[in-house]
Amino acid sequence: KNPKVEPRFFMFFEHWGMRISAWYMTNAYAALVLRSTISKEIIKEFNKHKDIKIAYPSQNLYLGNLNQNHFEQHHENTHFYARNKD
Repeated sequence: KNPKVEPRFFMFFEHWGMRISAWYMTNAYAALVLRSTISKEIIKEFNKHKDIKIAYPSQNLYLGNLNQNHFEQHHENTHFYARNKD
């Protein structure tokens, strides 16, 4: 092994955003610490730019005029909360 191998970084655009991939060599005990350090540095650099926003995937399901009892009878293993728009 060559312990002086420089880390390599790659960037890929995905349908949900951007993926940053880092390839580096380290011993097994230091891998999580190094991964955490790299992540913190990336976030720190992103935070320097006001025009970069970090969004997390989320989903909303709006069910209008749904009979909740009917739904629960046919989907007994599904849990949901219905709220009126009022």
